Amino acid sequence: MLCKSRQLAATENVGRRAEDTAIVIAEFVNGGGLDSERGSIALARMNFLHARYGSLISREDKLYTLSTFVFEPAIFSERYEWRALTPLEAEAR
Repeated sequence: MLCKSRQLAATENVGRRAEDTAIVIAEFVNGGGLDSERGSIALARMNFLHARYGSLISREDKLYTLSTFVFEPAIFSERYEWRALTPLEAEAR
């Protein structure tokens, strides 16, 4: 178990995990969605990788990570975009 928890907690692994996550998410988005062959393979891979850690990843950590995909793009857009979103764009987001 020590090896697994070190994989999750060690700061030197953060960049690699972020890159791996980006690759898998790109397969969801660019590969035709979750119903496509590439998307379903990427989802199966992500589930396989996370299943190895069982309860080492808390529900709160999973929810936080998922929420960053919802909230952070909006925060980034509001902070750095060249113009504010229109009401329609904000509602669509």
